[in-house]
Order: sequence, then structure tokens, then C-alpha cells
Amino acid sequence: MNRHLKALKQPLARSAIVLASFTVSAACLCAVALIFDHASGDPFLRDSAQARLAVARCDELGNRGARDRCVHRLVVEASARDADAAQPTAFAAIERRDSGH
Repeated sequence: MNRHLKALKQPLARSAIVLASFTVSAACLCAVALIFDHASGDPFLRDSAQARLAVARCDELGNRGARDRCVHRLVVEASARDADAAQPTAFAAIERRDSGH
């Protein structure tokens, strides 16, 4: 036991312990950040009466797998629709930038 206490009194041993604890803390922080980043990339439906009705129709399906596929299809369709709607806006912004306005 005294040998371990003597080792902690040495500056090199303390520096190694501090560096190791910093490395472990940074790794844990990065892991949590990556988990949240991965989860935030999931698409979602905007809250609207149409979306609620569509999800309610999916909920009426008895099988959980069928409901999940139905909701997934709704999200994919909504994402594609949103991407198509945003495209003219993006082109207009590029044209304004290129024309100098």
C-alpha cells in the first residue's frame, strides 16, 4: 500500500493518472455526442392535421410491423415532398447569388 502512495507523490505518476482520466472522460463525452448525433438524424413528420390522420390510419393496422412500415413510408414520402418543395427555393437563391443581387 505504501508503494502506491509513494507512486502518487511522484509528479510523473500523477501526470499519467490525470492524462488517463482526461482521456477516458473525453472518450465518454465523444460517445454520448455521437449517440445524440446519430439519433438527431432520424427523419420525422411535421405536426399537421394531415399527418395526424395518416398516422392514425397506420395505427389502425393490427400488426406492429405493418404499422412501423406504414409510418416509415409516410416519413419517406414527406421527406421527399419537403425536398422537392425546397429545391426551387435553393435554385432561386443560387440564381440571385450568381446574378449579383
